[in-house]
Amino acid sequence: MRTDVGTPGRSEVAEEHIRRLAGELLPDAERIALEVVAPVLVEVPEVAPAGPSVAERSTHQNIAAMLATLAGGLDPTAFAPPPATLDLVLRIVDHGGDLDAVLRGYRVGHRRFWELWAEHAGRGVEDRDELQAVLGASSSTVFALFDSVLAGVVAFHRAELERRAAAEPRHGSRAAAVEAVLAGGPVDLDSTSTVLGYDLRGHHVAVVVAPVDVGDGGGGIGDGLDADRGVGIDRGAGVGRAAGVGRSGGIDRGAGVGGGAGRAAEDLAARLGRPRTLMHPVGDGTVLAWFGWSGTPDEEVLAGAARLGAADGRVAAGGGPRPGGGSAAGGGGTRGDGVSGGGSAGGGVTSAPADVVIALGEPGQGLDGLRRSHEQALEALRVRRMRADPRPGVVRHRDVALAAILCADPERARTFATACLGALAADDGNTARLRDTLRTFYACGQNKARTAELLFVHQRTVSYRMARAASLLVRDVEGDAADLQAALLVLETLGAG
Repeated sequence: MRTDVGTPGRSEVAEEHIRRLAGELLPDAERIALEVVAPVLVEVPEVAPAGPSVAERSTHQNIAAMLATLAGGLDPTAFAPPPATLDLVLRIVDHGGDLDAVLRGYRVGHRRFWELWAEHAGRGVEDRDELQAVLGASSSTVFALFDSVLAGVVAFHRAELERRAAAEPRHGSRAAAVEAVLAGGPVDLDSTSTVLGYDLRGHHVAVVVAPVDVGDGGGGIGDGLDADRGVGIDRGAGVGRAAGVGRSGGIDRGAGVGGGAGRAAEDLAARLGRPRTLMHPVGDGTVLAWFGWSGTPDEEVLAGAARLGAADGRVAAGGGPRPGGGSAAGGGGTRGDGVSGGGSAGGGVTSAPADVVIALGEPGQGLDGLRRSHEQALEALRVRRMRADPRPGVVRHRDVALAAILCADPERARTFATACLGALAADDGNTARLRDTLRTFYACGQNKARTAELLFVHQRTVSYRMARAASLLVRDVEGDAADLQAALLVLETLGAG
């Protein structure tokens, strides 16, 4: 329907120019939307907690509506928020964000759209007076449409918050819902999933992202977690507002789930293909996260994520070889033959942050699977932190499960390792290199040529090191391989000091 509402005083000449100019741009609405959304994503990154795709779709639909309004002389006050914009609002709310991100995003986008529109009008209208009339008339239309859309966004946001508040009587808040999920007792899956915005019936991988610097060597995440259950509820940290949930991964830095751990969790979500994500801050710089899929997650993608930070091509240092030839890759992950993998399964992230430990549990289905995966992630973190100098990077539970069992009693484990290794347990650089060579030798099926290839040294160097290691041992390299591999793993987990 044609109308002059919102365009008072528009001359016929100006109106003709506006229709022509908007009609010229309308076929390029998608390209223009990408130019408009680019500064939005830079200046207001929290507007895209699930990645840029939803923000791009929302911008495209808004730009198309704007150009159609200008080209057709339509009533700008009659427009409601387009579907992609409502979806974007839902994702931001899911993630613990607020309306401010949307409003700031619209302001930035409005500014960029007006710059592009004014440039196009300047090229298409030669007469300066007519150009001024075009800019004045079109400005009123643009502002009127944005005001109409934003009014709809505000109303939708308010209604969504009221709907979610009505769905929370059982737990009262997301933080309480997280506590109920991790406490181990019975949980109503439907109502709790609604409160969390996360499907508890799906397939999950739990993650704990914690600062690598734990100060006293034993604090950090333990101060914010229940020692027996690992619940991870910091009741004094304002977690009810900060708990973050994303439909497709990501983290809202404006919602309090941030710092190095928060950014690392977001990067990991991107590497995993942005699955549905629930994030929860503990309050000591740690973020608990759960990634969810409708089906079993791709093992190749998980393995790729576990290789973050393992860029030196060696057998991963955090866990050492498993007795029998595998590798407990606590420092980054290896293939079953002990060879450090490469490449990126999820894309976009090539190394782990230098200031955090990222501990992954194994995939599990349903509530029990989520709880089990969470406990595994906590155990993987504990294994990494058994050293006085814990390394940053990714540690996956299955790669340190044996180390967790062997080192359940650290003092007895160290006594066993020292007795098996004798002088090879010494805490110095040269002896550590010999242990590393022996560990790699076992991981390579006791093949010296493969060991040399993996360590980037000559085979004669491997033979020399093996002979030197054998001279320091009190056990036989071949006959006592299982005990020696276990002892090497203990020292690699606890440190030789």
